[in-house]
Order: sequence, then C-alpha cells, then structure tokens
Amino acid sequence: MLFIYLNKDVQLVTRNTAKADIINMYKKEKEIVKSLLDDAPVRIYFTLDLRTSLTTDGYMCLTCHFIDNNWTLQKRVLSYTFMPPPHSGLALSTKIHNLLCEWGLEGRVFSITLDNAYTNDLSVDTLRDELNLKDLLVCKGDHFHMRCCAHILNLIVQEGMK
Repeated sequence: MLFIYLNKDVQLVTRNTAKADIINMYKKEKEIVKSLLDDAPVRIYFTLDLRTSLTTDGYMCLTCHFIDNNWTLQKRVLSYTFMPPPHSGLALSTKIHNLLCEWGLEGRVFSITLDNAYTNDLSVDTLRDELNLKDLLVCKGDHFHMRCCAHILNLIVQEGMK
C-alpha cells in the first residue's frame, strides 16, 4: 500500500507471480551457463564448500572453474542448495554426482577442491570410484582431489596459536 501511496501508477504483483518470474529468470540464466559450459573446450574444475547457517541448517555450494574459447578463466556457481543431515561422505558424494548429472558435466570433470574434513575425503573417494566405473576421469582420477590451501593454512595457524 505504501508504493501505491507514493506512486499511483505502481502495478503490484502477487507473490505467486513474483515466484514464477524468478523461476523463469533462473531457467534462462541456467541455459546461458549450460551453453557456456558446452562450448568450453576443456575439462572443468570444481570447488565445493559446506556452510552452516545461524539456525544450524547446512548448505552446499558447488562452483565450476573453466577456460572458455577466448582463453578467459570463468567461474560459475552451479548450485547453492540445502544439504540436510547427515553430512556423511556417501550423502555428499550422491549430492555432488546428482548435480554433475543435472548439469550434464559428469564426463567433463578434471578435479574437485574441498576442505580437509574426513567426510570430504570419503565423499571424494566414493565419487572417484563412481566416475572411474564409467572411465570418465583423467589418469583414473589420480589428480581428482585437490585440498584447499586456505583451509590448510588456517589449520596451521590455529595449531600454532595453541
């Protein structure tokens, strides 16, 4: 009502209309990113991060990094999604694999960078085994798991401060 008071020409929309518009906008942007990824001549690097909200809800962010046809480094967030407990290695691996399949990138993976958590090690091992069954990794996945340098440095500093 405040908007109508300030400007009588304002057209208010319902929350359902706003929701539908946002979903359509997301679908269009997703197709643009898919097209960009399809045109990329190289394999794709991924980073994965898990976050916990103030209400202790878990969220997972999957980002891809690749070089486009113009030799420009690109990075795109493919998914920022709710990650219900448990955050086991199998649950993470399944979620990552489903996202790779959803985006059509299962056969384009080069490596993935994660924190040094034990569950991340399990999830990477499970995902590597699953992708190797279909012979989709370079060098059988020998260079598939990259450890996060920032996380390693943080662990060193934390230990040194003790």
